[in-house]
Parts: sequence; structure tokens; C-alpha cells
Amino acid sequence: MFVEPMSHYRRWVGGSWPEVQKWQFDFITQQMLAYHPEKTFLDIGCGSLRLGAKLIPHHGVGKYIGLDTSHELINYGLDNEIRPGTVEEKKPRFIVTSEFDYSELGDEKVDIAWAFQLWFHLPLELFKQGLRNTREVLKDDGALFSSFTSVPPDPEMEKPTDDYVYDYYQRVFWRWPEDLPAIFNECGLSYEYRGSTIRAGNLIRSVKI
Repeated sequence: MFVEPMSHYRRWVGGSWPEVQKWQFDFITQQMLAYHPEKTFLDIGCGSLRLGAKLIPHHGVGKYIGLDTSHELINYGLDNEIRPGTVEEKKPRFIVTSEFDYSELGDEKVDIAWAFQLWFHLPLELFKQGLRNTREVLKDDGALFSSFTSVPPDPEMEKPTDDYVYDYYQRVFWRWPEDLPAIFNECGLSYEYRGSTIRAGNLIRSVKI
């Protein structure tokens, strides 16, 4: 099988792979009070397993679930970032969907959902669909963690009346921070600022309301 260069499959999930990978893993395992390796963890937008490559070996058997739109990216991560023995031992699970279809989980619920720099790649209605569907698979005491870039592409630009696409390489929709709580609340989720992330981002914790 032809395997694309590491720079290719890694760049599709964003730059600074090792730094962002380390920040996510350290935050989840050292600062997230709700985290435990035996809790079910949903990695939304798992891509080529930037986070998964570190979290899967650390996590309980069958407790890591990755969701992405691309089989290929997931397979690049599995083939190049994780030892085959680890995959066999830890039995991570993957869902491939472009519409946040969690139906294959059946009645199973997750403890923690993690969406790092994901939501701004989606148009508004798909963003809302992702929030609503993720809410439905959260346990009643579960939580969704989301990150958003806090710096707009052009601080001087006027606020548009609809989604503003500012990156034509990877489609990205800028949303003003003051608009986000209402979107989350509309989808049945709280919006709680929990501090800054690596690369000028804000971390948001959400629970069912």
C-alpha cells in the first residue's frame, strides 16, 4: 500500500503536530478533572490521530472512540503513528461520518467528548447538528470540550451577518465569541469558558441543559 509522506497526512489536521499533540494530551490527562482512562472518550474530528496516537495507549480497552469524515486519514494514523500491538491490545473504535451519525453506538453513551479546533470548519447548520447529535450521546454527567480560535483573520473587518469564510485552503468559518453561547444553548448545551489553549485558542466546557 502506498503511504503518503508524514508531512501530508499530518498537515491535514493542522500545523505544529508535536506541540499541539502534547498540549492536548497533557491537558486531558493532567488538568481535566473529569478524565479517567476507563471512561469512554469520544475524539470528534480525530483525523490522522494526532491526539489518538498518545491517548489510545494510555486509555482503557475499547474506551477510545474516534470520529472523522475520512477513512484514509484514520488509516494513515493507525499505520504510521501507533504500534499494531497497541491497536490490538487497546481496541480503539472509529466512526466515519460526515453528519455526526452516532447510530452505530446504539444505546451507548460517552463520558467525555473532545472537539479540538473542529467546529469552525463547519457551516452553521452542520455545526448545530454536530452539537445536537453529540449532546444525545453524552451521559447525563458527561461533558463536551471544544476549542475555538480567539483571534479573527482580520481584527478590523466588520462583523458580517452570516458565516464568514476566511481560509480557502481549508474551509474555515469565523464566528464571533459573543455569538457562540447562544448557539450552544440553542442545541441544549451550556457554554463555560475554561481558559486558553495552545495557538491562541479558547477552551469551552459544555454539559446538558
